[in-house]
Amino acid sequence: MANMPILPTFDSFGESSSLGPRWESWVKRFEGAMIGFNITTARRKRALLVHYGVCHSGNSIKALDVNTPADVDSNADSDYLFTFKDKNKPSTNIMIEGTSSSIVVDSGCSRNVIDETTYQKLQVKLRSTPILLVPYGTKTPLNVLGKFTGLFETSKKATTAEAFVVKGTYRCLLGLATGQELGLITIHESTNAVNADVDYVTAYPNLWSGIGKLKGMEVELDIDNSVPPVAQRFRSTPFHLLKQIEKQPAELQEADIIEDATGLTPCVSPIVPVPKPNDPENIRICIDMRAANAAIIRERHPTPTMDEILAELNGSCAFSKLDLKSGYHQLELASESRYITTFATHVGLKCYKRLNFGICSASEVFQNAIRQTIEGIPGVVNVSDDILVHAPDESSHNGRLNALFKRLQERGLSLNKQKC
Repeated sequence: MANMPILPTFDSFGESSSLGPRWESWVKRFEGAMIGFNITTARRKRALLVHYGVCHSGNSIKALDVNTPADVDSNADSDYLFTFKDKNKPSTNIMIEGTSSSIVVDSGCSRNVIDETTYQKLQVKLRSTPILLVPYGTKTPLNVLGKFTGLFETSKKATTAEAFVVKGTYRCLLGLATGQELGLITIHESTNAVNADVDYVTAYPNLWSGIGKLKGMEVELDIDNSVPPVAQRFRSTPFHLLKQIEKQPAELQEADIIEDATGLTPCVSPIVPVPKPNDPENIRICIDMRAANAAIIRERHPTPTMDEILAELNGSCAFSKLDLKSGYHQLELASESRYITTFATHVGLKCYKRLNFGICSASEVFQNAIRQTIEGIPGVVNVSDDILVHAPDESSHNGRLNALFKRLQERGLSLNKQKC
């Protein structure tokens, strides 16, 4: 007799809420073992599945793909079902194709299963299926008569869903997806809010007003003077947008972000009015700096990858996310670099006093500037204008958050209160 493969049995008596994910993980390991031991026949696979996967359990079933006749749809996926014969599970009555039916609602089921007795009351036509349902604790598969798509209803909701019909009399199962659609299964995602002892809005008032400016730093762009500057011609603007275009430069100038361009203007870029995604009646002015960017030498500063951030968050349980208000505009441009940001509007030429989105090196420059600003505070990392604070417990988290707020206010930066 050939040696039997060594594989841990599936623990069906563990935490019930994790039964589905644990079973799927175990099945993947089982399938890998079958490949490793070169076991290819469906009959032997089912026998080993029953031996290892269903020890001491008789109330769950697994849907397996098997070789089926050519007229059967062979593209069906394998799915997993649970609580098939458990008499202790509570049931509820729903309408299936207009007929009242008793059914067990089970979040561990991936499919709906109807027994033959219930099906005979429904008078619906079945379609063939390749799915084979094997009860735990046996080697004999259930006789799957077929599947149908029908109307499932409660007193408040209705949905169309697929169900498998098995020969004999069993408890009917309502799967997770259909249970959610009918409102019979609700998944609650709980989060623990951090209770801060400090009112940070009151303690750091300057962080929440206006657009800040990083102290002690001016961004000097590296400009290749061998590239000839280009003064592009003014692009005409649709008349219905003129008032909105006038409004935005006025607001930016009042906020000390742009200024009137004076003296020689060898480099001029056109504007592009873009409707705001959440407010298409209003526009955002963008600067087409493609020609100007040809003369700007990009700085190369790294931005943390998702893998690096997740590795740093390992072990933390308390988190806060902060958002710098109009992030790029909080970095001042050196006066000798401003000319290359000049843009044309119907109300005259303007240029930026702050870093703006159109500059090709803006993202790297900004990322590095904020990284240097928050450097030295443990558990604090930034990706562009988003700053994440993390810690293993609430007390240390609050300490780090307070240190970050203090640092940002000292350096003249401001936050977007609505996004923090």
